[in-house]
Amino acid sequence: MRTTRCLSSCLLVGALSAVAYGTDLTLQPISASGSYTIDENMIVLEGGGQVVILEIRVDDWRSSAVTGWGVCGDGVTECDDPGQEDPECGGGMCYANDGLMKGWQATIDSSGYEGVIGPSFPECTDNTDCQVYGNLLATCNIGEGVCNPDACAFIDTERSDYVLRGGIASVSTYTLDYGYLGTLFSGDGIAYTGVEKYCGTLVVDVPDGAAGTYTIGFIDLPAYTNVKDSGVGVGIRIVPFILFPAVITIACQDNQDCDDDNACT
Repeated sequence: MRTTRCLSSCLLVGALSAVAYGTDLTLQPISASGSYTIDENMIVLEGGGQVVILEIRVDDWRSSAVTGWGVCGDGVTECDDPGQEDPECGGGMCYANDGLMKGWQATIDSSGYEGVIGPSFPECTDNTDCQVYGNLLATCNIGEGVCNPDACAFIDTERSDYVLRGGIASVSTYTLDYGYLGTLFSGDGIAYTGVEKYCGTLVVDVPDGAAGTYTIGFIDLPAYTNVKDSGVGVGIRIVPFILFPAVITIACQDNQDCDDDNACT
């Protein structure tokens, strides 16, 4: 059972830091609609009743020549002898990636919502009401009077920092495990230039009365969350692959918000 703790205890959750020479995929807090503070991948809200803007960011993707890692023929198992036969691959080839990103995929793990927080669906009477979070193509479900998921889950491919400009992008919202995808169909893949890049946006509603800490991350399976190179066919996964979730903490407002027998501090 989730325990609601006071801010002094909640801060022990801590923000995560990157590891050298591994592709970092982060669900990064950007802002909130009320009072808040951000420390790396953790946002602390001064009470509920807020909307939190999160962005998927990718950083530090590099070739096997730099990292010393590749993947086996199953596309899943990571190996440390790229370009050679490797015991970790059952004696098969350890395939090297070229470090040129040509596709990425990120699937949100909705279990982190814990049935309390979740995607934000504003009320609407027309499409313009649903563009408040930045997606100018967002649409209104006029019959139900609320915005469709494209209002809160989208990829802004026109941003100058979008990782695969000139490619195609889509978001699947059939389940709460929203799936983001970007692909280049022509040209070379994108080399890492030392700059973190934008991949997508998720807007989360934190209702009044919400308390405690929620960790929203990615489904950590290669079929759901990955970065691939410009190799022939589907490409080779760029590894190591390091995932960093967004941590949303709602600071207590009074002692009644705490169920751990501590005072609100």
